[in-house]
Amino acid sequence: MPFKLPSPSQYRQVIRGFATEWKSVYTPEKAREYLSQFKGGKVIMEKDEKLGIAKVLIAHEEKKNAFTGKMMVDLEKVVSELEKWDTGRLAIIEGANENFCSGGDLDFVAKISTPEDGYMMNTFMGGTMRRLRRLPLVTIANAQGICLGGAAELFLACDVRAVQYGAKIGFVQARLGIAPGWAGCSRIVETLGRSKAIEVLATSTIFSAEEAKENGLASFLYKDTEEFEKYVTKYTKNSVNAVRACKQMVENSGQVFTAEEKHKAERDIFIQVWGGPDNIEALNKNLKHN
Repeated sequence: MPFKLPSPSQYRQVIRGFATEWKSVYTPEKAREYLSQFKGGKVIMEKDEKLGIAKVLIAHEEKKNAFTGKMMVDLEKVVSELEKWDTGRLAIIEGANENFCSGGDLDFVAKISTPEDGYMMNTFMGGTMRRLRRLPLVTIANAQGICLGGAAELFLACDVRAVQYGAKIGFVQARLGIAPGWAGCSRIVETLGRSKAIEVLATSTIFSAEEAKENGLASFLYKDTEEFEKYVTKYTKNSVNAVRACKQMVENSGQVFTAEEKHKAERDIFIQVWGGPDNIEALNKNLKHN
């Protein structure tokens, strides 16, 4: 008998049927099809092939860019495209209308508020966040306005995190009686430390832009678009191959390796760029000291 997806209007009736089966039947394809039924908003990408820079826009302005199921699928598709972009150096993730994102759209969240659907959503979004983190190019989160709940988890999944003065970064999941749902807890602990992470999550702390920088949540604090764009240009000064190699080395260093395995992994990347065209050109121009 073929597996049949329920419509959103049926979700309450399938708690004892489809929903309880997610653990045994979950696949990304089934999750995509189910989540796509929950419409509203979009996540879109534009690429500058010449510079190797992509801009990813989270757009659901009437809900302060909150994620619907359809937007979750959009984001996963963007990550899939970035994984295949061999000439990309940088992806900037930002929200429409000077707000980053307010987490999950509560109307959508209410429609999947069963433990079984929570398993599906967590598995799907957690996988997307892991893949985003491991992209071969550098990712920059550009947080303006509000960045709350799941959005703060997306923010932390990026390599570099820029925050505009006046922005608010908040891990407010506990206010809804839940915990981080997009696989972001380990990154919160990694960034803040165990004790601070417990405090922040249990008290639903909201950080100002300045506090986010002081606590290591933000890498760069800026005043206006001009200052942010000037910061981004720093990533265009070196070759795409060098930028990607640096990202991959850092990513590998976080894996569970012996010292010898870490060295081998670094060496395998190093020899891909050492003596390459970009390296030879830089040597000829004496770029190290210019």
